[in-house]
Amino acid sequence: MHKTKAAFLGGVVLVLLALMFGPVLAQDETILTVTIPEWMQDSVNSDVLAPFIEAHPGVKVIIVPAGDNTYYSPPAYGLEDHLEGAETYASQADVLLMNAYNISSASTRAGYFLDLSPLVATDPDLDEADFFPAVWQAYQWDNGIWALPVTASVQLLIYNADAFEEANVAYPDENWTITDFVNAVNELTQYDADGEIVVPGMYSFNNDLLLRALLGQRFYDASTDMAQPNFDTPELQALLSQWQELYDTVFNQISFDRLNYNDIPLIVDQTYRLSNPNEEGNWHAALLPGGTAGLDVQAFAVSAGTPYPELAYELAKFFTRSPEVINRIFGDSPARRSMVGVEAEDGNMIIRSPLPEEVKPLMQQALETGLPTSERLFNDYVNNALNALSNEEGSDIQVALQEAEAQAISDLETATATGETSVVSVATPIPTPVLSGSEVALTFRVNANISPLPNRERWEQLVADFTASDPQVRHIELSTGFGQNSEDEALDCSYSMFNTISTMDLSNPTLLNLDPFLDADPNFDESDLVPHVLEQLTRENRVWGMPLTIEPEILWYNPNAFSEANAIEPQTGWTVDQFADALQVLHTDPDDPAPFQPYYTGNTYLLMLMAAYGAVPYDHRTTPPTLNLTDPLTVETMRQVLDLAKNGYIDYMELSRNGGGGFGGSMEIPLIGDALSLQSWRLQNRANSDAPGNYLLTTFPVGTQFTPLAYQVGAGYIEADTLQPEGCYRWLSFISQHPELFDSMPARLSQLNAPEIAAQGGDVVEVFQSYADLLSKPDVLVFDQYNVLNYYGGWIEQMWLNQVFDHYVLENADLESELELAESNILTYRDCTSGVPNIDINASQEETLALLRQYARCAVGIDPSLESNFSYLNEQE
Repeated sequence: MHKTKAAFLGGVVLVLLALMFGPVLAQDETILTVTIPEWMQDSVNSDVLAPFIEAHPGVKVIIVPAGDNTYYSPPAYGLEDHLEGAETYASQADVLLMNAYNISSASTRAGYFLDLSPLVATDPDLDEADFFPAVWQAYQWDNGIWALPVTASVQLLIYNADAFEEANVAYPDENWTITDFVNAVNELTQYDADGEIVVPGMYSFNNDLLLRALLGQRFYDASTDMAQPNFDTPELQALLSQWQELYDTVFNQISFDRLNYNDIPLIVDQTYRLSNPNEEGNWHAALLPGGTAGLDVQAFAVSAGTPYPELAYELAKFFTRSPEVINRIFGDSPARRSMVGVEAEDGNMIIRSPLPEEVKPLMQQALETGLPTSERLFNDYVNNALNALSNEEGSDIQVALQEAEAQAISDLETATATGETSVVSVATPIPTPVLSGSEVALTFRVNANISPLPNRERWEQLVADFTASDPQVRHIELSTGFGQNSEDEALDCSYSMFNTISTMDLSNPTLLNLDPFLDADPNFDESDLVPHVLEQLTRENRVWGMPLTIEPEILWYNPNAFSEANAIEPQTGWTVDQFADALQVLHTDPDDPAPFQPYYTGNTYLLMLMAAYGAVPYDHRTTPPTLNLTDPLTVETMRQVLDLAKNGYIDYMELSRNGGGGFGGSMEIPLIGDALSLQSWRLQNRANSDAPGNYLLTTFPVGTQFTPLAYQVGAGYIEADTLQPEGCYRWLSFISQHPELFDSMPARLSQLNAPEIAAQGGDVVEVFQSYADLLSKPDVLVFDQYNVLNYYGGWIEQMWLNQVFDHYVLENADLESELELAESNILTYRDCTSGVPNIDINASQEETLALLRQYARCAVGIDPSLESNFSYLNEQE
């Protein structure tokens, strides 16, 4: 099954690579590779690694971005796939960032990861006592230590106190038994008039963790040297017998099409709900039964295939003391006590909202005595038994546990046999070529809110094609990130799916003006650009970015749902009246889900619908935006749109807290709003357009006075301080001819029906061409999706507008009074912030935070109810 032949062939390839590239490498240089997610690359830079390099002269550390092979199924769901995934991951680098889903007893017995216990035992510098005890134990089993912990995230019982009080149910605590859970869930579950579950009393994303806590013992026998699965016990049988009642009466009866996860009053989860001001409900936390908690521990392991085990161990240990690395992994706490409260020197801190004081003792206890991976070995097999019980009517609990145990034992025997013959070979990185006098290298970054980059292989292929043909550029270092460029990253050029020039300080621009390049380029044709695109990249009559993509807000519609309801299918350019008529036809049963689920961020879709009906209450065409919140005709038009939400035609989510938007919808939802970008999983993953139930694209509805549109321009930028502006421009021009890179609408008219676009479906081509036509209309009204394009204060002003919408739709408040208050607050806020400068997107994090606090103080001074929206700023003061 796992292939010594493949390992041998891999070794031959490595030898050939070494022969090919050997002259390029320094003779005394040792290369260590470490794999981390793409979005962490900028935090593990040369400055962060400098102390390690200084302590280990002659060592070079190369970052290998983790791709989709980071994730593979647990062994219980397919041992062969699990071992193949673990082998692939362990072959990627010498040092590997690990989570619980990366590793198992099966993969360690198969020999893919290095047992660090001999190195730990002889290391006087490690200081095991510095680690929180439960965290330190996270990756220790089968007499081995398989990873060194870096951070830990805690899982607790999270509950909505208001829901418990309304149901007259006592709050959960560490003394609860399975009987208490069954009784509470039955009391908390809400039903509609037909007896269908509307809100389940609990939904556990971590069934195995809760069961492990209730059981009070491991799912295996730890008295032997090698962990032995032990599921067939009277205690576990009794526990599952009562748990099965919840499955039969509640969990298996849930209609997920109607489920709003925010309404569920009891969950086992991490602590984000307790500190997130955008979460609805009066959320509190309690320890799991037995006074414990779950621990998700992030750690660094060493591949069994590394040729440098001691150095790789030292690098993994170094990461446990790196505040920059710890900060970027998003855990609740560092693994080491000595690292608690230590700030990263690079200034790129992750801003987190502080946890309530009442939670901190629970967190501390979790770090000392919680249940990490090592305490929950074989949980996937127990989950398999649960699934068998829920899916097969009449299944016997003891039989299900016996079968799961037998499978686990058999899988471990297979894994052990695999470990006797398998050989892991860590891939040798292709070295940076040595450049001749006229040759250059570029550093290029893709800024997108997605990691890993879904088509990284395609990017790398185009890099290879370009560097093979360009007269000067011989190497491009490709990196990715979530937003603005790191201060420590020496970039030459970048692609960003966001407009990065709107707040740039033009007195000291960080980007290069592209006009000289565009003017001298015979292949650049401004008339080929989609209308208005270049305007968004122009300030003071200078162009600062090369337009590459448009990320339009569009609609997906389900043709089957429209057909079954006898609704007229939307055509590109359909009107708002046709849109409203379709909603009426699609939603005849008030108990059915709303037919339109806006998967947008914020209130833009509501403002666009209002514009389609002829009202523009917040007009972005001026700076600051013109307010028109109290005109009677505008008010009535706003009411007309908001009534669609109030009456159940729009799946409205509270805007003033969580920004609105859903999580994608089910196949039953007729209309879903979306924005096409690198994150457009529907566009990336859908089958051919004729597949049953498949969604098709259409445009947002238009009106008689305005054609409302919202989009972002994705563009290529050249850094002002690059030494290779010409090479960057040629590279940007090259990728501009490859629209398949971006899963977005091309910015060039000539590419709208390119073969790469047509391959995505005829509806895609039609929508893109129609969108370009709509942008050319004289009545087009473009909305700023993030409310910062021309006026930085807009993002806070939208909070008051969102309050109006929320209060009217969700609380039946008086619309006129709410609008008058919002207008008063906005005008007062503008007076308060008139002397506060805009935030330059390329400013340092400290400068950005300082300005954010000034904006926030003005807002909270006017409206104290907004304070929780800015709690993430308090931690750093």
